[in-house]
Amino acid sequence: MERVYHIMMANDTLAKFKDCDILIRPQNMGNFGMFSLNSIDSIFDLGYTAAKKALASYGGLQTDISITEQGSDYSL
Repeated sequence: MERVYHIMMANDTLAKFKDCDILIRPQNMGNFGMFSLNSIDSIFDLGYTAAKKALASYGGLQTDISITEQGSDYSL
C-alpha cells in the first residue's frame, strides 16, 4: 500500500518543487516508512536537524523559530 501511495504522489510532488525556494530532504529518511509511527521522535529529530542546517545556510529566511513539543524546547 505504501508503494502505491509513493508512485501516485511522485509526479504531483515533483511538479510542486519548482515553486519552492528551499527544499529540505533529511538524510536517512529512507530508513523509515510512511507508517513508522513508532519512530516518530527519530523522524522529528531528523527533520528538525535538517531544517535547522538548511535555514542556517539559506540567507533568505528568518531563522528565529521556537517550537515547544510536550515539554521539550527546540529553537533555531
